[in-house]
Amino acid sequence: MATANIPTTGSRLDTQEFPVRYRYYVLVIIFVTAVFNFIDRQILSILQEPIKNDFGLDDSQVGSLSLVFTLFYVGLALPLARLADQTVRKTMLAICLSVWSLMTALSGGAQNFVQLAAARAGVGAGESGGAPICHSMIADYFPPENRATALSVYAMGVPVGVMLGLVIGGVVAENLGWRAAFLVVGLPGLLLALVIYFTVKEPPRGLSENMDQSGEPPKLGETFAYLWTLKSFRHLAVGAGLQAMVAYGTLQWFPSFFVRVHDYSVQDVGLVMGPLLGLAGLIGTVGSGLLADRLARRDRRWYLWMCAWSMAIATPFTAAALVAGSSALAFALYFIPMILGNTFIGVTGAVVQGLAPVRMRALAAATKTLILNLIGLGLGPFIIGFLSETFNQGDSGEGLRMAMLWLITINLWAAIHYVIGARHLPGELDRTSQFNSSATAGTKAAAAPATLAAGTPNAEGQQQPATAPENKDEKS
Repeated sequence: MATANIPTTGSRLDTQEFPVRYRYYVLVIIFVTAVFNFIDRQILSILQEPIKNDFGLDDSQVGSLSLVFTLFYVGLALPLARLADQTVRKTMLAICLSVWSLMTALSGGAQNFVQLAAARAGVGAGESGGAPICHSMIADYFPPENRATALSVYAMGVPVGVMLGLVIGGVVAENLGWRAAFLVVGLPGLLLALVIYFTVKEPPRGLSENMDQSGEPPKLGETFAYLWTLKSFRHLAVGAGLQAMVAYGTLQWFPSFFVRVHDYSVQDVGLVMGPLLGLAGLIGTVGSGLLADRLARRDRRWYLWMCAWSMAIATPFTAAALVAGSSALAFALYFIPMILGNTFIGVTGAVVQGLAPVRMRALAAATKTLILNLIGLGLGPFIIGFLSETFNQGDSGEGLRMAMLWLITINLWAAIHYVIGARHLPGELDRTSQFNSSATAGTKAAAAPATLAAGTPNAEGQQQPATAPENKDEKS
């Protein structure tokens, strides 16, 4: 069994400095940060056709820009998350936001493919610290029973950011050029970084559970060893990565699909697809968080069951959108996967924060984010670009259509992992909860939660009393 030395003072915290109204103010600021994150990340999708034409690139080169972004994103995610578990998170968030905003603006000055790739690498480096820090802070501000909802509010920044990136990027690129679009969306992030630094308070570790865990966090290897003992975490991370491969890949290439297949201009794609993505994202992220918290009161396995069902339903609708004869029908059909594709963001984030002990939260979020983005953001757009060139049938867009049809079948693979992970989820959530409770009572942690006594879930996902000195997980 893995061990982890997680010191705790065992004392109660004074929560009066963080009233409910202020906590929601911080949640709004973190939401806006997520908006800027995804504006700067996703704007490339609406600009890649003019960039491709300007620099004379092929689809595989365009797809590799996302791969470069991802390599730097995942390469720095764990070191920055480790630092976030040791230092002032709100300061780190302001710095990371400043870096990715500045590098987005500099993308507009690129004179060739190599310079643009370098700028996108800088965006990835800055954004690598964003999600783990935000998840960790939200987990300290909001208790477990409200955490999926709070993280889903944060996750709304994804569709809103994508929507604004498509709309602003399309309009500015059509009228002022793609270089100006990078400047317009990049520079405002520097102002938001100042707001974070001067108005957001650093929450004490364990605030939402009303316990003080201000000692040294466990070592990196101890955290990985513990997370590896959680079968629900392993299957959740792989499932989310596979789902993200489809989500990021199709999101990156659908604008090009409508330009090539349905003869849309870049501006028209942004004006139509952007608001649809924004509306669908709001429905999907907030609705999934509220629904997950509600269903999980009866059976916590619904956290992952809901993700599995969303993938099973989304796949045939996406396929129908890709083969639809008219653009109106294609947009209407794709609206359903737009909604369902957002369900996993807040829900899986909340599950990870529930599975991780207090001092492992940022690193646990970063580990899931690393797997999700390495598989999803790194491979999804690149595979579609590569397959599009492989299947290329002239300029009709048929190669791109075939590539996307092939990729979306991976959703069903993701659903299988979610279902398997759900089997182990209730018992492993209880194990971590028991560990955190013992820390609150002042027990010095000499071992990771994996060694704590725990029961096994019954058929309804509820916890049965422990009957052995250590948890016996089901095998999968």
